[in-house]
Amino acid sequence: MKSSKTTTITIKNEHLIIGLLLLIILAVTAYTFVPSALAWATEPKPAELAAIEGAQAFLSTDIEAGREAWEKSVCQIASEQGCDVFKATFASMIWGGVETNSTRQSCQATGAQMAKDIPGENAHRQVWNVSLDCRDLRTEEIKSLDLLASVTEVGDGWKFERIMFEQEVQNAE
Repeated sequence: MKSSKTTTITIKNEHLIIGLLLLIILAVTAYTFVPSALAWATEPKPAELAAIEGAQAFLSTDIEAGREAWEKSVCQIASEQGCDVFKATFASMIWGGVETNSTRQSCQATGAQMAKDIPGENAHRQVWNVSLDCRDLRTEEIKSLDLLASVTEVGDGWKFERIMFEQEVQNAE
């Protein structure tokens, strides 16, 4: 027959108290810092926000609100040069279709991913692939689409520049 040996482990009260205090301190620290660290890691970066806001404003067209309101919404988040390019070229091209189709749509970004980082001597630019859901304000129909948004670093922040075509991104430097 085998004999079984029993060992007894004795924990002193002071070790038990110290262990519990360390466990409580660890739990409080994790509860305090982990959520804010996760929020910081997952929150959109300034360049990403500029791309998202620019894409949303660019595609949110409403014939009832009018062209001036649309241009103002884009230019509020665009760089000065981006606003000038938008008004001189894109606005006329896009608004013609808005008038023809009596377009009323609101677009909301569902995600964004950096497609290209273009550091430069005079300006730092980034191109973002922005995914959007655009809701027709008349029919409530939702269409999903992706577009490329160029943003530029201005001072201590980022501003929307313009929408880009795939070929432009490939050739951008």
